[in-house]
Amino acid sequence: MANGIIFYQGKSQINGKKIVGIATLKSNNPKTGGLIQTHILVDNQQKPTDNVCGNKDNAICGNCPLKRKACYVNIGQGENQVYRTYENNKYLPLDADTSSRFNNRFLRLGTYGDPTAIPYSFWQQLVSLCKKYVGYTHQWRRYHFQKFRNLCMASVATEKEKREANALGWRTFRVKLACQEVLSDEIICPASEERGKILTCEQCGLCNGNSPERKGTKKNVVINVHGLKWKQNNYRKIINWQ
Repeated sequence: MANGIIFYQGKSQINGKKIVGIATLKSNNPKTGGLIQTHILVDNQQKPTDNVCGNKDNAICGNCPLKRKACYVNIGQGENQVYRTYENNKYLPLDADTSSRFNNRFLRLGTYGDPTAIPYSFWQQLVSLCKKYVGYTHQWRRYHFQKFRNLCMASVATEKEKREANALGWRTFRVKLACQEVLSDEIICPASEERGKILTCEQCGLCNGNSPERKGTKKNVVINVHGLKWKQNNYRKIINWQ
């Protein structure tokens, strides 16, 4: 059975360029657990790494401040492999038969690429099939993407951004320095080093925006900057933390 399903082919909602959305059904990520991962890729017959080097990733990343310099995704391995498999026609389309493979599963919106690049209705379809979901977006300021606050967390890096996103109705996922405080309306990510990795994302499910089905805490989520050291250093420079 194919490990991936194509759930969207069409124009990017960010800049109108051609993109593809692919859900891969197996994951070995120790932090997230066995989530269905979704990959949003530029569909132009070029590898994702080539699109990054050629500054052609705006279609899927928009104005994300981390793209190219501090993105946590290992594009050269995971995303290139997903695109090669797609180019070799080894993924199935989403239809009545393949949709059953989402049943009672946990979905991650935008493992690579911003979820807002794909029309909201396509995510609604996937979410309706799954048991739970998590999602994050850097496009939370843009007016025509405000509906995504029902599915995604606003990715922020400062207290000022957090307050701004909260005022727009978003719950936030804030990355901070270890020396910075956790605010009263925030909870430390249970999958983080600082929390002792007490849960995987699959077990937790806090990061599902303002889901109508959401029960329990409405708190925002916070995590210390993490990942490869050079990416952490780039992150600090990009955010200009004092």
